[in-house]
Amino acid sequence: MTPKPYPRVKNSPFTAHQARFTRHGKDRKLERFIIPCEELLLQLDAGMCVHIGTEDRPWIIHRLFFSRDDAGWGVAVQDCNTKEILTILPLSYYGNLHRKVTPWERREAKRLVHWSPPDCLVEAPLPEITELPVPLPLAA
Repeated sequence: MTPKPYPRVKNSPFTAHQARFTRHGKDRKLERFIIPCEELLLQLDAGMCVHIGTEDRPWIIHRLFFSRDDAGWGVAVQDCNTKEILTILPLSYYGNLHRKVTPWERREAKRLVHWSPPDCLVEAPLPEITELPVPLPLAA
């Protein structure tokens, strides 16, 4: 199955298939979360996350995501210029380093994942058509 291209999402500076991990970012993701790397990249590319802040360098942004596999939230720290994910933080780390994530932000991140179409992250194969449909007779 091939990933489905996503349209540009409102409030997201990213388009499909641009995010990628740095070595450190991938190591932290593998260490802290179960969600597959490809699925997380697709979620971030599709804008299925909430922008929750920046650092002193304004091109470094913090994006809150929800992981169904982990049944919890995480924060991707991402460079806007290169689209690289620099690190992945659990909420407890993020709260100690920056600020607490509000309940609204958590609900919104979860809603974006749960209310997206079921085939949003993976394109389902099209059914094979073996015969043409028979036209119905017209009523007189």
